[in-house]
Amino acid sequence: MIAGVREECMVPMVKKKAPRKRIAAKHETSVLVKSARRCMLCFHLNGDLTEKHGQIAHLDGNRSNHAEANLGFICLPHHSVFDSTTRQHKNYTVNELKRLRAKLYKAIAERKHIAASAATPGRKADRATLAALVELMGRNGCMDWLRGANFAGWSFDWKRLDGVEEFVSRKGPQYEFIDRDVEKLRMVLDDASRRLITLLATETFPVGNGDRQGIPEEWEVEQPERFKKAVEAIHAAADKVCGSYDKLVRTARKKFSP
Repeated sequence: MIAGVREECMVPMVKKKAPRKRIAAKHETSVLVKSARRCMLCFHLNGDLTEKHGQIAHLDGNRSNHAEANLGFICLPHHSVFDSTTRQHKNYTVNELKRLRAKLYKAIAERKHIAASAATPGRKADRATLAALVELMGRNGCMDWLRGANFAGWSFDWKRLDGVEEFVSRKGPQYEFIDRDVEKLRMVLDDASRRLITLLATETFPVGNGDRQGIPEEWEVEQPERFKKAVEAIHAAADKVCGSYDKLVRTARKKFSP
């Protein structure tokens, strides 16, 4: 040791890195307001306009480039994917992200996120209404049976219609859809179901001592026109019930999907 020199003075000096500059407050605020804290990737991939916990990402990957044109709001899960350095997938490009950001900003400017948020509670209730309807119309294999039922000279067990019969008997808003388009389809199904039940009640009669019903066989010989008219009317009504039910379910699933 050199005489007169303190030991601690021999420790080499380590130069500290300059702290990384923060994003300017005006740019940060602008991005948060324009995005309304909605993730551009959630919107692009899933149509999701709900508010997210996220971060402001540097689109070109350069964390010192704080220009607003290089910034975008991304949720935490997608930000992790965006920052990934794995070579197992093609990551998002800068131009790609800027287009997605523009689409998101346009949707927010048009207040589509407000409509989506307002619709969420109703959509949840309508999902439950749809599930209850599907369960009801599937009771005793009702809809599957009705699709292939032959009423031309064949008797049937009235219990197979339990689902349809209960459907037309239900009253009250708890059985209605909040979505107007789907509710209109429910009303079409209701009318078709009432028409079918009425026809079966007036054009078929008990067979034997059980619950079976059928169009009288003697009509085919004694009143062929009446027999033909009854068969055609019942088959058309059954087809209408099945068709309106299918349209309702397909439309509702598309609208109420998460």
